[in-house]
Amino acid sequence: MKYKVEKLTVLILLLLLPFFLRGAELTPVTGANDPPGPNPILFLHGMSDNMGAWGWILQKMFYEDGWQNATVSTPHYEYNFPNSSSCAAQANIVNANHIKQWVETILDETGADKVDLVAHSMGGWSSRYYLKSLGGTEYVDDFVSLGTPHAYDPWSVTNCDGFSDFMFGLNDGDASPGGILNDTLGERVDPMNTSIVYSGAHVSGNVNYTSIYSREDEYVPYKCSYLDGAHNIEVRDLTHMQLLNDRTVYNLIIAALDDRVRTSASSSDFLYLFSSFFVLVIFFRKRTR
Repeated sequence: MKYKVEKLTVLILLLLLPFFLRGAELTPVTGANDPPGPNPILFLHGMSDNMGAWGWILQKMFYEDGWQNATVSTPHYEYNFPNSSSCAAQANIVNANHIKQWVETILDETGADKVDLVAHSMGGWSSRYYLKSLGGTEYVDDFVSLGTPHAYDPWSVTNCDGFSDFMFGLNDGDASPGGILNDTLGERVDPMNTSIVYSGAHVSGNVNYTSIYSREDEYVPYKCSYLDGAHNIEVRDLTHMQLLNDRTVYNLIIAALDDRVRTSASSSDFLYLFSSFFVLVIFFRKRTR
């Protein structure tokens, strides 16, 4: 009888454990003083492109899926970089300064405290420069990049003047400044070029970094898109431009921007698996006695 009671207790614990542990996943990890409601979103296009690149996502987000309706109004902004045909370091620095001005304008117009940045390709470089070198971490809540080469990229080294030094500056030290996740501390080797070694440091904050990329991107090697200190998410069977017109990518963007469901899924999943394993060990030890 005692064995049956113990068996029933263990089974009940196994059934209830996911609810206790996974309940933590619904806890927002943004700052306690974040304003309620969605942030204004600034969409930033890539090289040799313009703000029209966001047409499909904007249609889905604001007119089909209700981010702008009678009860919810999420301001969104799209601008054209002044010289999108150049990927040179100086062009990205100019772009970053435009981002700074655009963010200031958006915050003034909306009265919001922070914005979310969603960037495609080269737009991610300019955004990261703004975040790291122009004080952007104070005004950005979420940063999402699509198909941005965050590491050493052979094509960019050849075709973008000053790229090597520019990219080294973005990655050396704190690669995701003010991020909610920790960067690698100590030395960190570039995933594309092992001769490049970055120092690792991190000052945590409330910026949620997400990098979404495709293994089949014909322009950007997928290893280039790994960003230290970010939620790195790989999708499959999408070209560089298809990242802008795909439902899976769209859903990932929504999840990254929605503070209500932002989680540390990997941590809670590991805790769940470890705890379940521990309970099972106890159960089988009891059974063999």
